[in-house]
Parts: sequence; structure tokens; C-alpha cells
Amino acid sequence: MASWDEVRKLAADFKRIQNTSTAHKLSERNCVEIVAKLIEMKLLDVIYTLDGKEYVTPQCFEREIKDELHVHRGRINIVDLHQILNVDLRHVEAIVEELLKQDDNLVLVQGDLIELSYLDQLAEEVNDSLQESGQVLVAELSRNRGLPLSFLVENLHSRMGSIIHGQFDSVGGVLYTEAYVARHRSRVRGIFSAATRPTAVSPILARGGFQDNLFHSVLRELISAGELKGALHGRLENATFIPDVYSKMQKKWIDSFFASNSYLEFDAMRRLGIDDPILYIKNHYSNHDVILLNTCCIGYSIQSQVTAAIEEAKNSHSWVDVLPLLPSPCIAADAETFLNKCSIRDILKYEGIATCKEFMHACMALFTEMMETRALQDVSKNPSLLSELSSPTKGSDKRDKKRSARQADRKTVEIKFLDVPKIISVLEQKIPDCPPEFIEAVAQDIQRPLTEEYHKALEVSFDLMKKPSGVQNRKLHAALETQVQELWMQLKLFEKAIPYFEGDSRVQAHKYLLSTLCSDLVTRVVRFVAEDHMIPVDTQEISLTLEDRIKIIGQLPPAISKQLKSLETTLRGKDVETFSQKFETVCGMECCGVFLKKPDKKKERHLLFTHRQSLLGKVEQEEDPAMTLHLVVDGPFHRHNSGNSSPGRGAKDFALISTTHH
Repeated sequence: MASWDEVRKLAADFKRIQNTSTAHKLSERNCVEIVAKLIEMKLLDVIYTLDGKEYVTPQCFEREIKDELHVHRGRINIVDLHQILNVDLRHVEAIVEELLKQDDNLVLVQGDLIELSYLDQLAEEVNDSLQESGQVLVAELSRNRGLPLSFLVENLHSRMGSIIHGQFDSVGGVLYTEAYVARHRSRVRGIFSAATRPTAVSPILARGGFQDNLFHSVLRELISAGELKGALHGRLENATFIPDVYSKMQKKWIDSFFASNSYLEFDAMRRLGIDDPILYIKNHYSNHDVILLNTCCIGYSIQSQVTAAIEEAKNSHSWVDVLPLLPSPCIAADAETFLNKCSIRDILKYEGIATCKEFMHACMALFTEMMETRALQDVSKNPSLLSELSSPTKGSDKRDKKRSARQADRKTVEIKFLDVPKIISVLEQKIPDCPPEFIEAVAQDIQRPLTEEYHKALEVSFDLMKKPSGVQNRKLHAALETQVQELWMQLKLFEKAIPYFEGDSRVQAHKYLLSTLCSDLVTRVVRFVAEDHMIPVDTQEISLTLEDRIKIIGQLPPAISKQLKSLETTLRGKDVETFSQKFETVCGMECCGVFLKKPDKKKERHLLFTHRQSLLGKVEQEEDPAMTLHLVVDGPFHRHNSGNSSPGRGAKDFALISTTHH
């Protein structure tokens, strides 16, 4: 063991060494260069301060960050670390990132480095505040602490029951104590237990200072648990609490009213607090025979009364207005709805009025006498208009079949019996007790049937006028064929004489035949077709002027009128042959059904002989020298089997031709 003297000696040596100056010293520059070389050789890892005068190792920097976090009670912003430690922010962020990987008790939230001890301390403070006030709003806590709401909810919820003692409403973000919830529950139960009529929730919520989510959740729990007798209609602030006592009295009143009156008014049910009366009726009266109308529903009693009235009107061929038979709240639309849902068959419905087909027939029968009288008058005044409505008479003769073919091309003409206002006027006089709207509807419906009946009356009147002409028509047609055939043979015979003329004489001969024989043929055909189509023609005059023929042709059906106009045009030409071709077409079956026969030798000789005898008779009776010369000149043509009918101014040419051929 060393003596005390030795200790003193060592102390003296140590003091002497300390007082002795060093022979070799490192300058600051040398130190910087040595550190830089070590960093370059990666033997040393340091972090420079912002002023570059100091170094710090990462391990030391981590310790300094943890120390600052502890000094700031478990929460510090990394920007504040950057300023406090005088180190570049990127180095702070890098070290913090390493710390987060190494230590699970550290979290980084919105730039704040937070230790879990801070969150435990925060939960203790929240619990103290909760026990003091009864509730804590997490949203307000988030604003005060500068932390995200979701982060707070997650961490506070995880500490419920351990640090925080209460209930957590995650939907509303509110913390409650058990005492607060119990007090709240008691207030809600007391308020709604006193309600005896439908009570809106929103005024109570506003006046009582309740928290929304807790209020609605407690109210629903009380109702579902049976602590509150009633039902909640609607959602959240629009909800209404309806007590059971009110629902029972409401149902009792509705059942009593329906049993006494057999109907329920929708507006009255709404005044009782039933928002959807139709749904209520469907749910509570599904086993009853009810009909839903626009303003109310009616039961079996009223249905049977109205149905009986409709049946009576139907059997008596009358009408009945349904609206007066329905309850007083009903409107016109209800009557229409009832008739649409009514099960009675074969009834007609007119804006709430029920009737039957027999009543409509009776209304139409009121016009029968007027219709027959007017039909006779119209047929007698204007038979041509009726020709387009008349039906072809039945028969086996060819003439009726031809007429049927022609009538197929006639256009249909709408001839109204009476317009609606006149029909309404007649109905108002005949059945004055009917409502005006019903009479108007009936008039509109029977107008077309009346028009159809009027057409039939016209056809009957038309047939009465035609009745005596069944056989007569065939006789007239036969007479027409005889007359046309005779004139046609004369035309063909006289046409043979035209080649004997030359130059202007031949043209004059063509024109003469067109203006005489051809014009006569056209007149006879036009008169026959006009009579066949009931077009009035002056029967006193056999011949018709050009204007008369054109007027009559214009009144005929288009197909026939077109052919006759074309035939009439050929009369103003210069060629008899063109007329002959067109006339043969017109006389075909389509127009007037006249068959033109070709003249044979025997008939030609008979016709020449008859014509010659007629000329001789006229010569003996004629006293005018000019006319006598004309008749004498016509005679020699008959010796050469050529008839002639020539104008008087062509007598000289006829005489030369006769002398040459003689």
C-alpha cells in the first residue's frame, strides 16, 4: 500500500506536467482538414450546423431530438427542431424518419412528431373535461389541439374504458358520460310521455338544447324498448311522434265515421294527422269492399245505391247523373272515376252521367220525321248530288252491271244532316231536363250516326224516284241504241262520199258532217248519260247547244267527263275519221254501253233507198229554187252507193262530181 508521501509526490508530478507547455500543437485548420479527410474516407459521419462551425454525429443528433421531444412533453414540430438545433431541415426530416422506423411509440402527424405518452396525457385531460361537463365535442378538440379529426377519433376510441370513462358517439363525434346519457334519456322520456297528440320533433329539439344524434338515438331506443308508447313518422328533424293514445282515438273515430256514413274523406283524414290517407285505407280496410276516388273512398252501401240507380236508368232507357248520388265532398272527377270502376256492362259514360244505347237510339229517333222530310226535299231539289250516294239496284240485266262499274269510280261526298249546335237545339226542346254538358256530348256522338241514317234516307228517297224506271231504263237504252245506230250508219255512208271531193270542198264536207250528224250523235249520248246520272236536262228541246253540252259534261263524274270532253273537242276538228274513232270509244261499255254495228250491204241499200225516197219527197214539196237545186244535186250520189249530205254552198262542186261520174 502506497504511503502518503508517495501520493504527494505523484500530485506534484501531475501539477508539473500540467504547467509544462506542449511542444507540438494542431491548428484549427489542421483539425478541419483531418475531419474532412476522415469524412472523405467514410471513417467519420457528421452533420454540419447551419453556420458550418460545428459538427454533430447522427447518434448525437438523435439524442438531441429525443431530448427536445421530452422537453416539449411528447409533441414538437419538425420545423421547430430545425430552428432549435440549428441543423438543415432535410437532416431533421431524415433523422425523424429513422426514428419512426425504430420506435413504434412515435408518430408523425401533419409535421408534428408525437409520442404516445402525449396521447395518453391528452386522453386524461379529455376524461377530466368529460367528467366535469358531461360531454366533449371531438371536432372542437380537433380545432383546439390542431390534430386531424380522424386521428383523434381513432386514438380516443382506443382509450375508451381504460383512460376515458364514458360513451363515444362515433357518428356525431361526441363523448358522453353515463350520467349525462341517463339524464338525457330521462328528459326525452318525460317530454314524449306527456304527448297526447302528434308532436313534431324539431321544436322540442331546438327548445330543449339536446344534441341531435343523441336525441334521435335515445328516442328510437325508448320507442323500440316500449318505454314510450307511440310511433315515429318521418326522419330526423322532419319526424313526428304520434302517441298510441292518439292513434287509438284516431282509428276509433275513423271506424265510427266509416260505419255510419260508408265513406272517408281524404282531407278530413289529413286534418287528423294521416299524411297518406290512401295507404292508411289500403292497410286498415283491405278486407272491405271500398272504391278509392279522387277525394274520398266509398264503401259498399253507397256503391250499391249508385249501382242500383244506374241499373234502373239502363232498364228504363234513361240516364242518371252519378255525382248527386255520391257523398258531398265528391267532385265531377269522382263520378267519372266511379263509372270507370263500375262493373255494370253495356253502359255509356259522359262526364259522370251514365246512360245506355237505347237512350241514344231514342234521341236519334227524335230526328226521324225531320230526316225523312228533308231527304225528300233534297232529292227533289238536287238529284245530281244524290247520284253519288245512291246504291246500284239489284238486278240481273247488263245495264245495272254497267251502272255498278261506273259508280265504283265516283267520289264519296260527305253530306251532313245537321251540325252539332242544331242537334243540341232540338235535344234541348225534346228533353229539357238534361244537363247542357250531357246534351252537347250526346249531340257530338249521334251526329255521325244521324248523318249515316240521313244518307240511307236519301238513298230511299232516291230509289223512290227511280222505282218506276226499272223497265223504262232498259227501253230508253234500247231506243238510244236504235237512234245512235241509225245515225252512225248514215255517218258511215255519207263518209264514203267525201273522197270524191278535192281541196277546200273536201274540208267543207268534213266540217259539214261534224256540225250536223256528228253533233247530233254527241247530243244524244250526252243527254242519255246525264239522265242516267240524274242531272237535270231541258226535255223540251231535243238538240243541245255547245254551251249546254259543256255544262252537263262538267257535272258528270271525272272519268266519264274526261271522255266526253275529248269527244266534244273532235267536233271542232277537220276530220270525220278522228271523230268516228273517239265516238266508238265513248260508246264502249265503260261510258254508256252502246254497241256500234258495222253496216252491211243489205242495210246500206235499205238506207240509200230510204234516203233517196226522202229526197224525192222533199223535192216535190220544196218551193225554194236554191233548196231544190241542193236536193237535186244530192240525188245522183245514191246511184253510186254513196250517200251525201252537203252544205248548200257546195252545190256547184257536187254537180260537177255527179256529171263526171255519170
